[in-house]
Amino acid sequence: MLDNKRVLVFGVFSLNLISSSVVAEKSPGQVLDESWEYVCPNAIRGSELEARCAGIGGGNNAGIEAGIGNNAGVSSGVGNSTVYNDRRNKKIVEERRDKLKQQRAAGDILSEERLGFFVSGKLNETERENTVLESGYESDMQGVTVGVDYFFTNDFVAGLSVDYMSTDLDYSADAGSSDYESVSVIAYANHRVTNEFSIDGYVGWTGVDYDLKRKISYDLTCGCDVVNATASSDEDANKVLAGMSFFYTLSKDALSVTPLLRLNYSGTFLDSYTESGGDGYALDYENQEIQSFESLLGLDASYAASFSWGVLLPRIKAGYVHQFLDQRRTIHASFVQDAGSYDLEFKTDKPDRDYFVFGGGISAILAHGVQFFVDYERVEGHRYINSYTVSGGVRVGL
Repeated sequence: MLDNKRVLVFGVFSLNLISSSVVAEKSPGQVLDESWEYVCPNAIRGSELEARCAGIGGGNNAGIEAGIGNNAGVSSGVGNSTVYNDRRNKKIVEERRDKLKQQRAAGDILSEERLGFFVSGKLNETERENTVLESGYESDMQGVTVGVDYFFTNDFVAGLSVDYMSTDLDYSADAGSSDYESVSVIAYANHRVTNEFSIDGYVGWTGVDYDLKRKISYDLTCGCDVVNATASSDEDANKVLAGMSFFYTLSKDALSVTPLLRLNYSGTFLDSYTESGGDGYALDYENQEIQSFESLLGLDASYAASFSWGVLLPRIKAGYVHQFLDQRRTIHASFVQDAGSYDLEFKTDKPDRDYFVFGGGISAILAHGVQFFVDYERVEGHRYINSYTVSGGVRVGL
């Protein structure tokens, strides 16, 4: 009997822990809704926030929850979208290194053509699912990359690329937008240790300039007023990138199969920023820091078809990605017109630690170090993200 009681007590205790963890996952709307009793007494006298407090009449306001609740999650979307932007920057480096190895494999590296200039363009489409904690979004990214690389020997090449990207991001339910521009500078190198094994690495920096808009639209429960406003802000972010990759190529005639391991680190540092406008609901956000460390275990296969005019290399690839470092974050903010600066703690979703990437492409390598390529890559099995990238470019050797 005593053992049964112990089991019952333990079970109740476990259920309490589970239920408390579920309750702790408050949507941005719940966070705001529960803040009014602390915020309203400290609203700056004569401010728009004080007028709004008089209209909402305290907490438990379904209109507030439905209206400005979910789009407070736009703040977490800023951080997450910039992390996925990191992945696109890394892909720029990966593509360039892959094309160099393909060109070297094609035997087109001549002593007088070791220096090469390249330019490429990129289009990315991303959709993020809407969740309780974060607003979903759709984003369109266009970018262009220019760079130079040099074959110091047939086994060692190094280069530098500069990339510009422009992204238009719209949040679900017309909750706002996050349009931004970024510039990246990345240095990279590849060393062929043996005919089969090679290793490469890169380091880089990215600067991002955001133009943020958070839309606020709801009916007061008293039926006496309708709020339609937009809180706007500008934000800057700096990112550092670094990574290493290891390749072992197995060749049979014109077919090459390459198992590979990639390790990628990024640190994203978002400055604090303050919204303007918003009819009293403007927020002041603290700075944010996002650390990411991913591994990709993959397989790459290509076939070198020789013609009188050059070499054609079709290619397919697949990889499994695991996230080691990125953690759920707490975003701290307060109302600009709250003299007490009550801390609004918005939680982000837990990161999806495992997903897959699949893709393919084709390269044409001509005489005198001229190379054209088109590539496609898609993310699959991600809990929140659906994304694909199309890219193409040209390299000219001198």
